[in-house]
Amino acid sequence: MQMAAVLKKDHSLKGKNPYRLIKLIRDWDRTDPAVLARIRKDHPLTDYSTADLLGHLEGIVGIPANELFEMASVEGADRPADLPRGYVLFALHCAVLEANARGQPRGTPLQTQAAPAGAQGGTAITTPENQAPNQARGTEQTEEEPGPSRKVSRTA
Repeated sequence: MQMAAVLKKDHSLKGKNPYRLIKLIRDWDRTDPAVLARIRKDHPLTDYSTADLLGHLEGIVGIPANELFEMASVEGADRPADLPRGYVLFALHCAVLEANARGQPRGTPLQTQAAPAGAQGGTAITTPENQAPNQARGTEQTEEEPGPSRKVSRTA
């Protein structure tokens, strides 16, 4: 039995070009996949209402469902809630697969890690997050030597 694909943590198509997803939706031959992808491991897509499916679709893709279906040339795209449920299920199924394939979250900044016990030497990685605030901005504060201050007076 084939396992259902589950949406990976923090994966989405927000900020990505939706062309591949639009092409998949447009080319749908009206046959349901053998196993639908899932948003959560323990909840099949068929358990959700159409409104919930559309909400998840918009959350993954990052654009309103009516715009997505309009770009895919789906008849009735202006009213996604009135689309056949199979269409919405298939679109969300494809969105999950596409998000898993190419919607990985952006990399996280490097962090300084403590050296393992017994390790000698090693260098710490300096990033803007672990620098002192004045160094992160590229400005360094220097202490001035104490001395007489110069006062300038103007007379008109």
